[in-house]
Amino acid sequence: MSIEMKNKKHTNSIAMIFLLVLFIALVIAFKLINQATNGTSEWVQTIANSGLVESKYVDATWFTNNGLSHFLTGPIGFKSFAQFKLVTRIGENNIFLLPVFWDLLINWIALVGTIFLVISIILSFVNENRINRILSEKGSTTAAEEVKEITKDEIKQEAKELEEKLEEVVVVKKPVKKKTKKPVAKKQTVKKVAEPKVEEVKVAETKKPVAKKQTVKKVAEPKVEEVKVAETKKPEVALSTSKNETVYVIKKHYNQVSKKDLLIKIEEANSEFSKKSVKKVVDSAFEIMSNAILNNEEIVIPNFGKLSKIHKEAKKGKNPLTGESIDILASNTVKFKANKHLKENMSKGKWTGLTKVKKEIKK
Repeated sequence: MSIEMKNKKHTNSIAMIFLLVLFIALVIAFKLINQATNGTSEWVQTIANSGLVESKYVDATWFTNNGLSHFLTGPIGFKSFAQFKLVTRIGENNIFLLPVFWDLLINWIALVGTIFLVISIILSFVNENRINRILSEKGSTTAAEEVKEITKDEIKQEAKELEEKLEEVVVVKKPVKKKTKKPVAKKQTVKKVAEPKVEEVKVAETKKPVAKKQTVKKVAEPKVEEVKVAETKKPEVALSTSKNETVYVIKKHYNQVSKKDLLIKIEEANSEFSKKSVKKVVDSAFEIMSNAILNNEEIVIPNFGKLSKIHKEAKKGKNPLTGESIDILASNTVKFKANKHLKENMSKGKWTGLTKVKKEIKK
């Protein structure tokens, strides 16, 4: 019989610590690669002009080509943990802030990975200490495992013992049943019984009474007098064709300007631009304005006015047709407030919005 000793020292914890060191080295390597590839003066100007990051957070020394320094802090310091807006528009081009993105990604991976590995090391260390404490109470710091070595003679001896046990098995025979003669059933003697004579009795036939025929008297049919209905003539209805008169009614009228009209006027004023580029600029402008309104932001246009989102509370009103009270649900709407300059120019004109419109009136 041999005894093998199984080691229970802090092997798992040491392996996890080595993995943590390797992970930190990889994070530092990726930080250095980010600074080496994206640490240029062009990116400094781009980030400063983007308006997404304040100039006080930009680390100018990170973008110098004199040497790799400040690689741990990154291009905008530890603010990159919360810098999720990475797309800016400069001129007609959308620019993605690549150095900030890589620094953001590396920082979050480093943070999550370090926390995970540190917790794993602590749990592994606690578990191994518990096992070593249990083993030390038994008088050994290692677990002893007994391994039996079986020889050929022992195998042969066990085989013989099995054969002897099989020979000792007693086979129980089933008892044979004795044949028993079946008792012969006696024949039953059946006595014949004399059949009783049945005397025939003659029954005199009775004649059926003949039913008398009922005499049905004919009833005289009543004469139906024909009644003549005098036709009533329908009164003729005289259709009076009423004449329609045209009357001039004063109503408010607004000349509408569509998006197509705006595009045509912009194309005429800026002939150096193509139709596609003008349409693209106008579409993007309207899209930006609609997104700003949805985000509860005010749109202020100089010398024109201000667009703002207004919330209307729920209230009770009346139906103008029936006069019944109805519940008006809460809603959001957009309010336009004209600028002072635009109001002054509007008040200079004579436009009142009232025009004469033809309307047919039936008499």
